[in-house]
Amino acid sequence: MSCRRIVAGSLLFCGLLLSGCSFKLFGGIGEPAHVARTRVAKRAVEMNAANAHAWFLVGRGMMADGENGKAISAYRKAISVQPDFVEPRLGIARIHIKQKRWKLADRELRRILEIESDSLGAFEGLARCAMERKAIEEAEEWANRAVSLDPESAAGHRVLGEAHYIRGEYEEAIEHWTFVPASDLKDTVADLRHYVAKYRD
Repeated sequence: MSCRRIVAGSLLFCGLLLSGCSFKLFGGIGEPAHVARTRVAKRAVEMNAANAHAWFLVGRGMMADGENGKAISAYRKAISVQPDFVEPRLGIARIHIKQKRWKLADRELRRILEIESDSLGAFEGLARCAMERKAIEEAEEWANRAVSLDPESAAGHRVLGEAHYIRGEYEEAIEHWTFVPASDLKDTVADLRHYVAKYRD
């Protein structure tokens, strides 16, 4: 193994150690953890451009900073090094979903299932895409697969709750939405419970 590869690997390991702290690499306080990880990962790929995981960390850091174009570019480089690396493909799909580019997200997520047939992230993403396309039955199918794989899948339960809510099945919607920690649903669930108690007795 070359010295450059050893150093690059050591740098990446340092980046992973920094994942839970907010200190700069060489001292100093206040640097967000993802910034430190990204800086170390960038140094790693400068020394070894064939480091797929480092490219993934670079992409994740760019995504956290809102630099979606650069994030996609880094994710693509990770995939070019390791085509069966699912996580950067999920990153690309999440960016497309965030930008409401549903067809592009759907396409990327289906590619993931060709590699990993039981990908929770792909099931959750496809459920979201289908719901946004108003394909409710398809959305439920993907969401049910997500919940079957992970009974606490918040994204899966969110979509299932939406499907029940659309049909006016409020008790079922509440049941699913209680799995969703998102604060924007708390008021909706509380209001819906009040409605059901008042008008559905």
